[in-house]
Amino acid sequence: MTRLSRLGLLLAICLALLIVAAACTNDDSTSTSTAEPTATGDDAGGQNGDRARPTPTVNPPVPTVQPVGTGTVDAMSVSGKPVPAAAMRGGTLIASVWHSEQTFSTWEDHGGASFVMMHPLHNLLLQPRTWGDTDDFQQHRFLEVHPDLALGWEISSDGFNVTVNLRSDVVWTDGTPLTCGDIAWTYNSIRTGRGLIRSPRSVYLASVSQVLCEDDYTVRFILREPQASIIDALALPHNIIRPQHVYANDTAAMRDRLPTVTTGPFVVSEHVPGESITYRRNDTYWDQPFPFLSGLQFVILAESALATGLRSGTIDVGKPSGYAYEEAETLESECDNCQVWPRALAMWNTHHIILNHSKEPWNTSGLKEVIALAIDNTKNIRNVHNGWHFPPTGCGTYPFSTWAMPIDRCTDIPGFGDFSTKSSPAADKAQAREILTDLGYSPGELSISILFSETTEQDVPAVISDFQEIGINAAAVVLNERDFLARISEGDFEAAVHSEWAISDALDILLLGHFYTGGHDNFGQFSSPELDDLIDEMGATADLTNRRELAWDALELALEQQAKIVVSHGVLVPIYSERLRGVMPGLDFQAEHGPQLRYDHAWLAP
Repeated sequence: MTRLSRLGLLLAICLALLIVAAACTNDDSTSTSTAEPTATGDDAGGQNGDRARPTPTVNPPVPTVQPVGTGTVDAMSVSGKPVPAAAMRGGTLIASVWHSEQTFSTWEDHGGASFVMMHPLHNLLLQPRTWGDTDDFQQHRFLEVHPDLALGWEISSDGFNVTVNLRSDVVWTDGTPLTCGDIAWTYNSIRTGRGLIRSPRSVYLASVSQVLCEDDYTVRFILREPQASIIDALALPHNIIRPQHVYANDTAAMRDRLPTVTTGPFVVSEHVPGESITYRRNDTYWDQPFPFLSGLQFVILAESALATGLRSGTIDVGKPSGYAYEEAETLESECDNCQVWPRALAMWNTHHIILNHSKEPWNTSGLKEVIALAIDNTKNIRNVHNGWHFPPTGCGTYPFSTWAMPIDRCTDIPGFGDFSTKSSPAADKAQAREILTDLGYSPGELSISILFSETTEQDVPAVISDFQEIGINAAAVVLNERDFLARISEGDFEAAVHSEWAISDALDILLLGHFYTGGHDNFGQFSSPELDDLIDEMGATADLTNRRELAWDALELALEQQAKIVVSHGVLVPIYSERLRGVMPGLDFQAEHGPQLRYDHAWLAP
């Protein structure tokens, strides 16, 4: 045996020992509850992880869990969240994150580990619902917005003022009371970007002209024009509340240092950069009797190791948003200590084609329509995604939302008819070839380079063949996620296939981010004064019915001009360890960026 082989064997043995040692720190017992998802499948052992990032030893050990002591009926927490009678206190929840930490600033980050690491330490002003059973989940109650640091809110009859009453019993961990000044400074920083390197979600607060304090516990948001989605915008999971007295003169500290002045259910007890972060219970957390857990630990693992960790019992949460394809099917059938929730739409896994609207000749309306017609949605869903994607029936909006565009309007848009009776993939391609001929292009005359990320790499064969079939030579360039985002952010591309889509089900948030001139997700530099005027008119309309009609007009215009070409929606299955209780998953953007990661009302079954 060579020296290299012996070294490889030694590393493999060490990795195995680490996984076994980590698994031993968890409670292996299981139980089921009629109010929770059921465990399924048989144990089938593990699979190899990433040797470059071995599973770290999980520490500390899980202590014995004890009843919370609410009696035999459910109670309510201070904030009004349910406290199940069956809840247990104690134990350490082991969760994972497959992003290395870069900053600790959720206000500035597009993605990454900051959201995972910060939510256990902080609260939001308003939050999406994170509690419920499978019935609540299937009724999409994760779309509800509830008070968190707020007691409630009121929108004026003209839509120009939103008044939020705050809790008066919340104290930062350094003893300073939380007041309106912290809320106003937080939202003023986010909406203006003052003191920040970037503020990617400021566009969703563009209608807010001022955030004022009427007194220490009353904050007022003054709007330039009514915004139907203002509550959704205030409740975006990125907007954690930070202490003004700590960061107002040192915003760099939000990026560079773990916070020690917080309001959340946990406080940091240990941080090993690049490996793990461990929290202990904040015994003085204002929302009593939460948290139930004694501790919480996030370990940084390779994405390929997450399913293995669930099957072995090493971790309780792998991908918080869920799993798809063979990975989900394997866990469903082989993980005997897993709970499986119903399938949910993955908003961030909405695959779409971005054309660079500043690149000739792809910025001409005729060629943009040709590409929309060329894409075969049904082939993509059937052959590429094996039924784990479905047609964009709401024209890219969340199809269960009141904002979803009616399907009969969607299928009148070029390229959307091939999954309905209005057209077919073959008819669309024939029309595309006819338009190319009318524009004076012969088959093979045009060539285009298409960027793909690791997330959309599986789409390469189908998309390239769609272009080739209508006579356009297409070449794929596959990049890692960071380089892909850098290229499209800089406008250095002709076309790209992307997956990140919406961070809310509210349609005007989608329109502002993706299609408005200068929107932070408008990577193709699409600009239409007519569309901007429609979105502005929508923003100035108080009546929700009229507002929705304007939103549909705007979305229809954007898609007819191929601002982006929606291909298909993805589906995910939330799967956790069987012992985890008290957490209802949300949509993928909520599960990966939201207060689901706070685990304040989570508990562990004995």
